[in-house]
Amino acid sequence: MEKTGQTTAAGLGFYIKNMFLISIFWIVCSIPVFTIGASCSAAYRTVHRVLYRKDQETWKVFRDSFKDNFKKGTKCWIVVAVLGLIFFGIGRYLFQLDWDSNGTSGLGMYYIMFYLMFVYVFLWGMYVFAYNIRFNDPARVILRNCLYLVVRHLLSTIVMGIIMGVFIYLTVWLKFVVVITPGLAVFCILKIMEKVFSHYMNEDDYRMVWGLEPLEEPQQEDELTPVFKDEDSH
Repeated sequence: MEKTGQTTAAGLGFYIKNMFLISIFWIVCSIPVFTIGASCSAAYRTVHRVLYRKDQETWKVFRDSFKDNFKKGTKCWIVVAVLGLIFFGIGRYLFQLDWDSNGTSGLGMYYIMFYLMFVYVFLWGMYVFAYNIRFNDPARVILRNCLYLVVRHLLSTIVMGIIMGVFIYLTVWLKFVVVITPGLAVFCILKIMEKVFSHYMNEDDYRMVWGLEPLEEPQQEDELTPVFKDEDSH
């Protein structure tokens, strides 16, 4: 029993330590702001490699992922950030006008619409930065396909959105938890996100992602993009 307890404690320590490290790497690499997209993609890959596949080189995985996906990640981030700021800004402006008029302006439905569009952009970005690290597509294809994924896998999108929303809320109100929430948030959504992505990989690709032995007889399947993959065939 004592040995089992020590093993459990060591395993828990491994997860806590690496969630802390990944969170710190994400914070530091996101300081320039325009690098946030590359940081999010790097955090996603590092959580997968380190916390799920037990790679011990946390910094090396994060650094290499950040460098390899910097260009695409930055392009995607600029698009997502600009649209998000526009929708949130318009929504906030209309809300203030409605507030100042004590609700008589008739703008209520409009600012709600823009806030909902902001939420959609947030959910879209959640897919974009994970997709960026998982599939080798140009930025425009990533952005286009992820617009569709948000709706096609709506239940998974809602669950992941709630999880991310909870962590953002905790970080805003308990600022000190930021040293672990980025890594923990990605850890919590990764399995759900990978289940979505599994519909767009053949069996050999999926087994390679999770470090499993390849099939004895490889499947002959063409590479397909998310928009055109037949979900029932997987």
